[in-house]
Amino acid sequence: MSYLKRYKFIRNSHLKYFRILKNIVFLCVLFLVQNLVQSQQEKNEQLSYPDSIRKYFPTDSAKTKILISDYISKSLQDNNPEDLFDSYHALASFYHKHKDTIRYIEYTDSLFSVAKNNNLKIELLKGYHLKNLYLRLIYGLDDPRIFDNIYNALQVSKEINSKIWECKFNRDIAEYYQLTREYDKALLFYKNNLSILKQITKSQDYHKFKIWGSSIETTNLEISKIYIELKEIDSARLYNNIAKSVLDTTEGNYHDVYRFRQKIQELEINLLENDVQLAKEHFDEAYKIVPDFYQKSDIDFTKDYYSGLISYQEGNFQEAIVFFEALDTVRIKSNERLGFFHNDLYKKLYKSFLRTNNLTKADYYFEKHLSSIRGQMDVNNSVNSNFKKTEIDQYNIEVETLKKQKAKQWYVLLASFMASTLIICLLIVRFRKQQAKSKEKLRLLLNQISKNETQLKPKVAPLNINDDEMKRIIEKINELEDKKYYLRMDLTASSLAKKLKTNTTYLSKIINIHYQKKFTTYINDLRIDYVIDRLKNDNLYRRYTIHSLANEVGFKSKESFNAAFKKRTGVLPSALIKELAKKSKQYQS
Repeated sequence: MSYLKRYKFIRNSHLKYFRILKNIVFLCVLFLVQNLVQSQQEKNEQLSYPDSIRKYFPTDSAKTKILISDYISKSLQDNNPEDLFDSYHALASFYHKHKDTIRYIEYTDSLFSVAKNNNLKIELLKGYHLKNLYLRLIYGLDDPRIFDNIYNALQVSKEINSKIWECKFNRDIAEYYQLTREYDKALLFYKNNLSILKQITKSQDYHKFKIWGSSIETTNLEISKIYIELKEIDSARLYNNIAKSVLDTTEGNYHDVYRFRQKIQELEINLLENDVQLAKEHFDEAYKIVPDFYQKSDIDFTKDYYSGLISYQEGNFQEAIVFFEALDTVRIKSNERLGFFHNDLYKKLYKSFLRTNNLTKADYYFEKHLSSIRGQMDVNNSVNSNFKKTEIDQYNIEVETLKKQKAKQWYVLLASFMASTLIICLLIVRFRKQQAKSKEKLRLLLNQISKNETQLKPKVAPLNINDDEMKRIIEKINELEDKKYYLRMDLTASSLAKKLKTNTTYLSKIINIHYQKKFTTYINDLRIDYVIDRLKNDNLYRRYTIHSLANEVGFKSKESFNAAFKKRTGVLPSALIKELAKKSKQYQS
């Protein structure tokens, strides 16, 4: 082989080995870079536990639990109380999601202790919020510990001068009044919060803590919900639309939760208006935006509930029964224990079974309805205790009517129809004759009210009897008038005579002479004057049903109350309430 050939051979061999070596080096460098990148990614993942937990929380419980455990260990190792608080909060939320109440409470106490022992003010406020939730769960709504917890939290909020957190705990107070159906007080707190929140929307505090605290959109939704409960459709829609306009221009955590809720409240407003078609449209829109982290059981529960309401409103009672009976009874009991009652759910069930001629099931759900009423009365002790009796009476009437209707023959129905038609015709003729008189009487009554007068009592006849005992009784009667003793439902001539230490004959004669009235007329007139005064001065009082007004002032039935009211004033109470409401709206506008 020549020298040149040998040189080329050696050079080619060296080049070949050099290329191999170059490739090996390249692969090694690539491997090292990949390892470094992977190592850095793993390191970053370890340093962002909250983000990782949020990522896996809705979908992977096992992965979430491991991440939370690692987060707790790292927080303890680093002696970082803020991270330890967050890790315990994540674990409490995990157990709350999986309905492990004991551990939820345990880790809520743990995070509260971390915040308190390390003087972490914001974390402490978050702890008060979480503690408030479980105090309700354990002890019910009216336990003093709940109120102590709220007012302690308010004190800390004021110490750090945080308006957003003050609003949050004022909202807790409003929520309590909302659950106890003291809606005027709840609205006062919510609307006051709303005015504060509008002033701080650009603050860092608001954007950082509004999910924990309170926000304009949630406050408007709460106010709308109250007006839905009160069946004040215009106000309900106004605040619900304001919430929508805010949600349309904002983003953030739980945004889909509030959008879902806003659509559901639109649905409820539609049902109040009896617009079933629009309610169905909003139902479909709501369930297209259900938040990802909602559990299937929660979604199924709300779907069945609102599907049942829509079917009931349509008159599809059998379909409504299917939806309502599919509801999770454990969930219903849990909600009622916290004070959340599902809008006369059992009432709609028993009425649906009545419409489908199933009296056995109707009886069963009527009893459950009464139990629900008792629960609501326990939550709100201002509910009139006679409401239960009224419900029973109405139910018995409905059942009896249904039985009679099933037994009647067609000719009986025809005769009833003809008789009803004749009566209606006669009533129309009579109504037209009396309409002018009624309007005049109502006008006179409104004039008297505007002059701070109610119906004048009959002139007192001169009492020319110098009997000390008679004077004593008259003075006692006047004292009992001042104390509103006449509002007692169990008041009779006999019971009053016994209280005055006299007899009924003597009492009746004194009332006849002094007031120129019979005993019953005297008591009823006092009651009617009291109602008129309350209706004039108390807007909330005008929202009472006629049944409730009757019971409130001592009448045992709506009919006796109406009769006494008309005898005293010349008009029915419903006519006066309508006119007062109309004048109130004119004054406001």
